[in-house]
Amino acid sequence: MYKDASSKTVKIPKGFQEFVNGEQYYKFLEALLEYCRELFRLENKQSVLEVEAKQRGLAVPQVLPSEKKKLHEKAKRLANMYAWIVFNKRSIPDDHAVKCTSRIMFKSKLESFKDADKDFYEALVAFSTLCLELAFEKQDQLKL
Repeated sequence: MYKDASSKTVKIPKGFQEFVNGEQYYKFLEALLEYCRELFRLENKQSVLEVEAKQRGLAVPQVLPSEKKKLHEKAKRLANMYAWIVFNKRSIPDDHAVKCTSRIMFKSKLESFKDADKDFYEALVAFSTLCLELAFEKQDQLKL
């Protein structure tokens, strides 16, 4: 267990450390970082455009559609990486899922593994947030 940035205790689930050290998590973090960088870049650009437009008494220009498309592509890559994690890191084993002969039985199996999945995704979000905080702090230091 460890405490995240909001001082909430997060339980580190079985197999999480192995997952974090793997290639798929690295790809997920890379996609998350690229998306956040692009989002922050566009937000900063929009802020600058608003200030300049206000100083000149002009209408505020909008970010170019091509830039929005670039952000959308990064979001799509991030969503694909997260979907891969959700599908492949679910706690219900394939052999349990195959044995379910009805929707109700499958839902019951999912419920029995719910806490393990909750712990995994809470740890994923908390650890990824910590990694992003460190990455952006380092980036800010490099600019100084």
